[in-house]
Amino acid sequence: MFRRSFVICLLSLTVLVASSLTTASEGVQKAAPFRITSGDGSTLTLGDISGKIALCFYETRETKERNRALKDELEKFMDQLSDDEKSRLFVLPVVDCSGASKLFLGKWKDSLVTESKKAGHTIYGDWDGKMRNDLSFVRGDANFALIGADGSIVYRANGTIEEKERDLIIRKVKSLMGKETLF
Repeated sequence: MFRRSFVICLLSLTVLVASSLTTASEGVQKAAPFRITSGDGSTLTLGDISGKIALCFYETRETKERNRALKDELEKFMDQLSDDEKSRLFVLPVVDCSGASKLFLGKWKDSLVTESKKAGHTIYGDWDGKMRNDLSFVRGDANFALIGADGSIVYRANGTIEEKERDLIIRKVKSLMGKETLF
């Protein structure tokens, strides 16, 4: 009896540890409305990107490189698209700035502006953590969400996204664009 309980406990622990590495969810759920602000004061809401497929990376300064492989693969995919197809996608990098001290807000904002210039697109800050909470992103982790043109969350994951999941994400983006079917 003790041995059986021990084995069940060990298996449960293994599943728990494995699931904590990358947690992905699929299905249709409407994205909660959000309002985020860039370092230069520009705001963005869910309504602003309505009609576009959003590739949302929600990260911290410490986790921004964790899913570099996914970012590189998506960039390579987008390089193959026509300008019209590219216009249907919206890269949405968001940094969790909710822990920023008021004393250092200026430095955080300056950093977002600098990093936006390097990246070639605006990086937004979630200054109050509301987007993180409303979209069920994991605090202190690298998060990714694929948001359909209708505002539905098609795919969400946190942690390091492995190759198999990266391939699935690319297929889902293609499917949302009408370029490929999933099955």
